[in-house]
Order: sequence, then C-alpha cells, then structure tokens
Amino acid sequence: MKRWVTQRFYCVVQGDSSTTITWIKDGQILEIQKSPEANDLVLYHLEFENAGIYQCLASNDAGSVQKSAKLVVIGDPKNRPQSPYQINTVSTSSTHIMVMWLDDPKDSIIATTIYIQQADGDEDSKRQEVVKKSEHTMLIDNLKPYTNYSIYMVAFTEEYASFTSDKSYMVTEEAVPSRYPDFQLQSSYPLNIDVSWKHLVKNQRNGIVTNYKIVYKSTAANEMKEIIVNGTQLFATITNLQPDTEYQIRMAAATKIGFGVFSDWIQCMTLDNRK
Repeated sequence: MKRWVTQRFYCVVQGDSSTTITWIKDGQILEIQKSPEANDLVLYHLEFENAGIYQCLASNDAGSVQKSAKLVVIGDPKNRPQSPYQINTVSTSSTHIMVMWLDDPKDSIIATTIYIQQADGDEDSKRQEVVKKSEHTMLIDNLKPYTNYSIYMVAFTEEYASFTSDKSYMVTEEAVPSRYPDFQLQSSYPLNIDVSWKHLVKNQRNGIVTNYKIVYKSTAANEMKEIIVNGTQLFATITNLQPDTEYQIRMAAATKIGFGVFSDWIQCMTLDNRK
C-alpha cells in the first residue's frame, strides 16, 4: 500500500456473541478502539511504521481461530521531511494557545498538522489542526481554562510525512470559576450563622481559588453585607446577627481573574435567645 492512504483489515466472525476479537501486529497485541458495529482494524494515513504482519484472533469458550495478512508500505523513508522544530507555545487567554514553529526550507512542505491534547487526558481529548504550507503560526481556540496541554506536530510533503516533533507543553490562562461552592448553614448561637462548604472540582475552578465571598441579608430587609475569606478556608461564621431572624445567604468563589457566578439565596433562621 502507498503511504497516507487508509487501510482496513476486515474481520467477519460467525458464532457466539461472546466471541472476543484481538488484533496483533508482529506478535504484539494492539490497543485499539473498535466500533460496536464492526471488528475491523482501520489504519489512517499509513506510515512506514505500520508495515508488518497483522493477525486477527477470534476466541470464545469453544476455542480460537486466527487469520493473518502482511502489510507493505511503499516508499523510501530517506525522503522524509524534517520534523517541525523550535516549537514555541504561548497562552494568549484562558481558551487560546498560539503555536509557532520552523521547518526545513529544503523540504517542500505542503501542510503541517498540529496535534493537541490535555496532558493528563485520554485519546478522546485529542484534536488536530491542519495548517497551510506558507504558515508557521496557528492560534488554537476552544480550549479549557487553566489546563495543561501537550502539543506536537507532523509535516507533510506530496509523498511523505515527517516523524512527530518533540512535544511542547503549555497551560492556558486562568478564568473565573464556572460554579459556586456547595455550602451548608447552621445557627449554633442566636447571634451567629456558621457557613461550611466544599472545594470546587478541578473543571469548575478554572484556576487557583484565592477567595470566597459570602453575601447575607435578613429576609425582612434589603441591606446586604458581605465577608470575604481566604481560598484555603472551608468554614466561616457570620456574626452580629439578630436572634430568631431569618437570613438569606449566597456564595461565590474567585480566582485571580475575579469572582464567578453566585449561588441562589439560601435561608437560615438564627436561634431564639429566649430558649
């Protein structure tokens, strides 16, 4: 087969539905994601490394059977273009990363593909962007705030693809939290209300939480007051309240960018000091 084309190995199995399909290349089991509708093995954009002996092994309680095929990739690996180099990445916002690179002017590059993935994510988080031959910068958008991304590249000529470049890592900028903390209220003294809450999960923080804001008012009055506590705290006490009075309270979390959305108002009654 020629390089860059798509190769599909078909595997048609008849038998018990509990049959397990395993694909093997040169004696090594392949870790692949198969569609639920088919057991075929699909190789996209063939490279020289894809050449080898492929086996399809079907097995169940009754036994196993296998078939094999040899894949040959045509071309001269000496004509590979050089991988993109001097890759620089800059986080320009909480959702954008600018990528800059160089390639060998002797190579007739027709396109470059940028692969970007969350550094601690799985293959589902991977995406790719194709850049025209005359460009050496690309602004990657629609990223998650305060997330570490790995970035690598492959350059293409009319006939060949380069090896993958070295990986570069970049963390997007912080943003305001996308959610408020879940909190609980309790009056343990007629003039106080205790507020406790939980940490926001990582994908809600959008950065390092620096502060929490607690806003409160009595149900009978519109005057609002607030207290701000350190982002490491998970407990605060609202003091100097009136006994036997209903108060409304809401919260928000902040990163260095600012405060995020507020919770709904939650009611709490202070204790009656006559009891």
